[in-house]
Amino acid sequence: MEGQALRRVESGDLTEEQEERIGLTLMLLEDRMEVLRSRFGLEPEDLNIDLGPLGPLL
Repeated sequence: MEGQALRRVESGDLTEEQEERIGLTLMLLEDRMEVLRSRFGLEPEDLNIDLGPLGPLL
């Protein structure tokens, strides 16, 4: 999701307001993920699951 958002920002197709919203949303997502990892005793690398032929998630 983050990669897609960055590609859209880099393409220059977004307004400044949309870029700001994407940045804020990604920061909020990271904060929430940190809370969940802490709650369940996980490290970021624990979430990098193997998707088989597609490779690792992260």
